[in-house]
Amino acid sequence: MLVASPQADFAAFVQSGQHTRQCPARSRFAVLDLLAAAPGLSDREIARRVECSPQTVGYIRRGTAACCL
Repeated sequence: MLVASPQADFAAFVQSGQHTRQCPARSRFAVLDLLAAAPGLSDREIARRVECSPQTVGYIRRGTAACCL
């Protein structure tokens, strides 16, 4: 793909490096909020809403279950 100008090329480069990944603490708090509000949701559904992996949700769910026994 040819780019029309160096400015457009640079803009495309900058845009390609941007991502929406959350920091781990924000993901953890978002998962905990959803677990408190709707504990019946599956790990996959929570992961989809929070934009993290289902494994992360399971890890957090097991951690909260262990501390609350």
